Amino acid sequence: MKNDVKLIALILTVIAVISLCGCASVTNPAPASPEAEAAAGTYTFYALFMDDHYIGLEEFEGRTTTLNADGGGALDWGDDNKGPISEWTIDGEKIVIKAGVSEMNATLKDGILIIDFSDEDMPMSTVFVKDEADTSSMPVISVDEYSELISAE
Repeated sequence: MKNDVKLIALILTVIAVISLCGCASVTNPAPASPEAEAAAGTYTFYALFMDDHYIGLEEFEGRTTTLNADGGGALDWGDDNKGPISEWTIDGEKIVIKAGVSEMNATLKDGILIIDFSDEDMPMSTVFVKDEADTSSMPVISVDEYSELISAE
């Protein structure tokens, strides 16, 4: 029962955090750097990362994060959560994405964009990937499988 509550809290937290990102005003984009050019593209939802597990969420399948080389972009995280990225910056593998009232820290490596949604009580990230990204070392489990794993602990 305790693990079911944790799982429900997890899903509700992800939905709440993501919903803060939907509305934004667009600013004048910065000129594209070589790093930004390389990072630019559309990343599709892959999994939620929590407790060292990649958890598939059917509700998020097909959701995208698009980074434009000019520092703008768009979030398409659901019908009620679409909007522009007002700005994003990259420094090595670290990315900061500004959309709506949210400022999200992320990492990008080899076509895998990991956006951190951790708080003091629950570390978690959302993983988005480009089509060509190699995800073979990132096996996805279902919510039910995750629930069984945490119940066993």
